[in-house]
Amino acid sequence: MGKWQKYLTKPMGIKTVRLELGLTQEELAHMLGVNKDMVSKWERGKSKPSISVQTAIGELKREVFSGKMAGKFDTRAGRH
Repeated sequence: MGKWQKYLTKPMGIKTVRLELGLTQEELAHMLGVNKDMVSKWERGKSKPSISVQTAIGELKREVFSGKMAGKFDTRAGRH
């Protein structure tokens, strides 16, 4: 497990990334194909995201911050 994935298994890791992306729990859940209750459980430390979800979150963060999603996603407003 890489450094990035270890960070995402910690409750504050998921929340920190979500807030950096300007997303609500519901928006992140929709983008990952899970329900918002699952995101809440990850953020509260009640559950840990799977490796595939951790990878998807990492890819999403890279895409948003590299500008690949420019025009599709406004990180400041948290809207698609």
